[in-house]
Amino acid sequence: MRRRRRSPDPRPPDRSRPAVPPAPDPTWSRWRDEVLATAGPPAAAAGASPGDGVGVGVGVGVGVGDIWLVAVDLAHATTWATVVVPARGPATVAASNGGRSSAGSPAAARALEAAAATLHLVPPATGFPLPAVGEVAFHVVTASGARSRTVAEAALRSLDHPLTLLFSAVQAVLDDLRPG
Repeated sequence: MRRRRRSPDPRPPDRSRPAVPPAPDPTWSRWRDEVLATAGPPAAAAGASPGDGVGVGVGVGVGVGDIWLVAVDLAHATTWATVVVPARGPATVAASNGGRSSAGSPAAARALEAAAATLHLVPPATGFPLPAVGEVAFHVVTASGARSRTVAEAALRSLDHPLTLLFSAVQAVLDDLRPG
C-alpha cells in the first residue's frame, strides 16, 4: 500500500487576503513619488559632496554622510506605510489610505548608520517598487544613485536575515513617529 506524503502545512493557502493593498490615496502616491524622485544631497549641504555629511564612516566603503535618504515601504492587507528618513530633516511616516506624521526621531541616526552598514546588500535600482502584502521594500538614495530590495517581512522578523539590522532601526524610527 502506498502512502501519500503530506505537505508540512496541510491547510490550503489563504487566498482571501489580497496580494497587494487596495489602490492608494493619490495624495500619498504623489508624495511618495516626489520624495523619492527629488532625493538628493541634504538641503543643508547644498553644493557639498555626499562624503561631507554628518557621521562617521561605517559599512563597506560607505559613510553615513553618503546616505541621502532611506525609505521603507511596508505592505499590509489594507494599506502601505512608507517611512522616510532623510539625512537632514524630520523623519516621516505616511499611510496609503491617508495620514502622515513627521517629527525628529532619536532613532534616525541609527537608521542611517544601519543603511550605510548594509548598503552592499541592497542592489542598484532604477525605480522604487511597492512590495506585496507580507513584504518590505528598502530604498536607499546615495551619491552614486538609487538602490532597492524587497524582502519577506517574516524573514526580517526571524532575525536571521542580514537586513534585519536596517529593518529594526527603521522600526525604532516608526515607534518614535507613532502618536503616544
